[in-house]
Amino acid sequence: MNLFPALPALILSGFAGAFFSSGYKAMAQLDHRYKPFVSLYSLAFSLFTAIGVLLIRGTLADSMLWLFGIPHGVVTCLAILFYAGIIGNVRLSISWTIIQFSILIPLAVSLIFFETDLNLLAVAGCAFMVLAIIIFSLGKKGASPAEESPRLTFKNGLLLFTSSLFTGIAFTIPMIYLKAAERSQPLSLLFISAIASLLTSLWFVRKEDWSYIMSDWRIAGIPTAMGFLQMANWSLLMIGLQGIGGSVAYSLNGVVGLACVYGISFSFFKEHVSPIEKIGILVSIIAILLMTASLYANAP
Repeated sequence: MNLFPALPALILSGFAGAFFSSGYKAMAQLDHRYKPFVSLYSLAFSLFTAIGVLLIRGTLADSMLWLFGIPHGVVTCLAILFYAGIIGNVRLSISWTIIQFSILIPLAVSLIFFETDLNLLAVAGCAFMVLAIIIFSLGKKGASPAEESPRLTFKNGLLLFTSSLFTGIAFTIPMIYLKAAERSQPLSLLFISAIASLLTSLWFVRKEDWSYIMSDWRIAGIPTAMGFLQMANWSLLMIGLQGIGGSVAYSLNGVVGLACVYGISFSFFKEHVSPIEKIGILVSIIAILLMTASLYANAP
């Protein structure tokens, strides 16, 4: 069974998504308003995807692109806005772990509508993926710093749940598009999505927000980097979805991204690694091995 380039694309997508998420941590450490930050990210995302479309001579003259691209951009922007709005009020480690449950939405859609012949290895791998997320969540709670961290209030919890819901929908749309389109155009879809995300974000920005941002353009580097990483993340994910079933693809992508996020936290931000987090890493490795083995089990 030839898994190239789907399997490497999914792994690289997980890494790109993980480094994209580290931008949230950098954003939380900066004293600025998040709404224009999201607009700057959407602008960078639009520019990078536009360059990609021009390089491959892609087309925008396809109604399927607009049908899926516009809602994808809107829900992606809303997911980022909701998450950015509570990032300073909830510990980043806990909030990022909760966001990972968004993977369950495309995973469930894939299992119900597209993959009736899923084998037991893939099911076990998906189960271990969910278990790893739960273990990491418990481990992060046990590894809190000496000072009291911000409490997860009902309001913040509701916003976090809403962000996770929108993120799950955003993950699901490209999978359905790839199944429905006769000839897929991933970069063109991302460009339309980026424009829709930019226009949506501008709806929430006030005039005084721009004045605040213009006083210090140095922070523009973070959303610019996030825009590039987001383009790489979505592009690689759709390449992986073209060769590997959605349930396995999203699970593998999620576990790789989650493991990378915690690796960044442990290595660069010197966060404490608790015993239960070590168990979570082991469970993640088992999930990856099971899902990879399931690919070969499905080989003709």
